[in-house]
Amino acid sequence: MIRNLSQLSGKILNITQPSIWRQIFELKYNDELIGKISSRGAFRPGLFINILDNEWELYSPKFWKSEIAIKEKGKENPFATYNQKFFSREGTVFLPKGQRLKINLGVVKRKYGVYTTSGVCLASIKDKFSFKANSLVYIENTSELLDKYPWVIILPWYLTRKRRQAAAAG
Repeated sequence: MIRNLSQLSGKILNITQPSIWRQIFELKYNDELIGKISSRGAFRPGLFINILDNEWELYSPKFWKSEIAIKEKGKENPFATYNQKFFSREGTVFLPKGQRLKINLGVVKRKYGVYTTSGVCLASIKDKFSFKANSLVYIENTSELLDKYPWVIILPWYLTRKRRQAAAAG
């Protein structure tokens, strides 16, 4: 039984879309379901994330800003935010107690990930070509922040997916 992401350091997780017709995704290690990711809906961009029996919601509080807010299920106010500079491939996750993580949406071999402020890669994601969503999540290093906020490994995947959908829409 997996209790936190540090247990999976050096391992590969998989984000898959079981059905091309539904915007529901699964996060798995081997055949073990670790989490589910679902869209908030067509008119409310964002995600519901359930990982290791905890639930969060990612959403844009203001449509004209690139900020993304993160709140726990059942809570009114966000506890974390993500900000990205205009036309930048990097952004910052602002966590409680002044903690921060960096998100890099690089284009090198379609690999992107989560980094500490000192540049240590905590998790990287690589997309595989498929008609349905299929991405590999590499847990590179152990981190107390990954254990406490496992949703952060989904954030760069969501941002890259959102960027591709916007580019495809023209």
